[in-house]
Amino acid sequence: MQRSGSGWFLVLALMAGLLLMAMPALGQPSKASQKATQLGQDGQWEEAIVVLEKAVAGKEIDDASAWFQLARAYEQNERWEDVIAAASKALELNFPRPGLAHLLLARGHQALGQRGEALDQLEQSALGGSNRFLLKAIEGDPRFEPLKSDPRFLTTVERLTPCTAPEYRQFDFWLGDFEVQDPKGAVVGENTISLHLAGCLLMESWRGGSGMHGMSMNFYDPTDGTWNQIFVDNNGNPSIWPALKGGLDAEGAMVLWSPEGESRSKWTWTAVSPGKVRQMAEQTTDGGKTWQVTWDSYYVSKP
Repeated sequence: MQRSGSGWFLVLALMAGLLLMAMPALGQPSKASQKATQLGQDGQWEEAIVVLEKAVAGKEIDDASAWFQLARAYEQNERWEDVIAAASKALELNFPRPGLAHLLLARGHQALGQRGEALDQLEQSALGGSNRFLLKAIEGDPRFEPLKSDPRFLTTVERLTPCTAPEYRQFDFWLGDFEVQDPKGAVVGENTISLHLAGCLLMESWRGGSGMHGMSMNFYDPTDGTWNQIFVDNNGNPSIWPALKGGLDAEGAMVLWSPEGESRSKWTWTAVSPGKVRQMAEQTTDGGKTWQVTWDSYYVSKP
């Protein structure tokens, strides 16, 4: 059936790309699946449906990928009740990309005027966490336009949007354009901390009075719940600055550590007041028995 509108083609392209990403986890496709895929690429969706229905009925294939493929074929012919049945079967058989199946279910329910069920499925699609591909597929689908002011839809979009969880904003108190002073108030350099990659990365750009320049990338890693920093300067010797890892302490200061060992560094950033941040570095050479302050400075926002 003929479709029009750039939003529709965006959805199809994104879903096709996501399905290709899933293929390694789905195993080697059967001959029926391969034939149906080719028919779909040629726009022969009704023929693809015949091939897949015959295959699943005869138990030639009865896996999650086949049922998801069948749901997509039904979708092209707007057989929405069949879409819901096939996508549900794919989920029952543990389809490895459940967000995609829930998206198909949401489309089916919305097409049938079942607004509440559509919102339920959109919420389910976001349970796996942030996913920019799914986000674009949902936002670019004109069928969901009537839902876009609904709080449940907005919550789904927020959950799918990368780097919006509160943890990603824990280091935002360091953002700004600063004059850097030592504890006596003497200026020792300048530093600019800015957000990049849609809020996923804090980038530091340091200019020291001695001509030393350096840059660091600071990011939250959800896999282990830590903040991480990688720093490189214009001395060209990255080993001077080992990667740091840590997070907020009980008082709300950001504390990052170099790898464990007899010699180890600890860097602490503390919000002193609006527009003022303290950065202090300490080092131990005896496994943490004693610590020595090696750097202490205050970041003062420029006017």
